[in-house]
Amino acid sequence: MHWIAGQTVGAGGAGNVVFSSIPQTFTHLQVRIFGRGTTSFSAGLSAYVQVNGDTTAANYTVHGLFGEGSTVNPTFSLTAGTYSLQQVLGDSSAVAGTFGAAVFNILDYANTNKNKICKVLGGWDRNGGGRAAIGSGAWLSTAAIYQVLVATDGNLVEGTKIDIYGINHNPLATGA
Repeated sequence: MHWIAGQTVGAGGAGNVVFSSIPQTFTHLQVRIFGRGTTSFSAGLSAYVQVNGDTTAANYTVHGLFGEGSTVNPTFSLTAGTYSLQQVLGDSSAVAGTFGAAVFNILDYANTNKNKICKVLGGWDRNGGGRAAIGSGAWLSTAAIYQVLVATDGNLVEGTKIDIYGINHNPLATGA
């Protein structure tokens, strides 16, 4: 695994974070989000990853599950053409400083012979109750991914940290 780039949201927050000119030298991508949003929604906020500026909802499929305590719920929401993971980041009504985390694994991102698959895992502490979510989706395009936008409901708060990594199938490869 090789770090490609990272951004920490500064004072005043940000509507999204964009990683452009992603090198095409890796087998897979991993996007790691440690963050919180500004919108108040007591169940938590979604984490969204959009690729290559494609906002066409019909080009994405998403499904998943989230659980809290002994409750498990299916989730099939699609927002503005993105890979999404629902209710995994803290919102403005959460305990101060409560952040959530999500990891998006985008498989075979540079392969131009197939659609792109994404696996997602995340969660956050809802006042001691905890919430965990898993999901998967597809971007129905054979284009190589060269740009990734990360967002949530509302804005990302100051201190949100987002990193993108390249993963090589061959553990001895350098990726550079």
